[in-house]
Order: sequence, then C-alpha cells, then structure tokens
Amino acid sequence: MKAGGVGLNLVAASSVFILDPWWNASVEDQCVNRIHRIGQKAEVVRVRKFVVTDSVEEKIVSLQGKKKV
Repeated sequence: MKAGGVGLNLVAASSVFILDPWWNASVEDQCVNRIHRIGQKAEVVRVRKFVVTDSVEEKIVSLQGKKKV
C-alpha cells in the first residue's frame, strides 16, 4: 500500500483486496481512493478486507474502528 499510495491512479480497476491492515486506517483509505477517482471506468468499486479470527490483524482492525469514532 505504501509503495502505490502516492501518484498512482488506477481508474481501470474495480476491486481492492486488503490482506494486511495498517495501524493507521487513513493509509487504507488512501489505497482505496487510488481506484475511486474521477474517470473511473467501473460502475462499482469493491473493497474486500481479509481478516483471520483471533489474529493480530483482527486486533488492528478493531483498533482502527475505535480510532475512527
């Protein structure tokens, strides 16, 4: 996510798959916004986040939710 976070627009893409969540949810938001841009060719942009139950990633996602509130 960090490598493509700046200066990369993917207007032909229609899906985002997040396999490794970041502590800072704004990094993920920026990744999704690389696809959801003016000139987007797909009608719907799908975001899929994969999180394993009882994992560190699940705790990160929980923390992200608490930070957004």
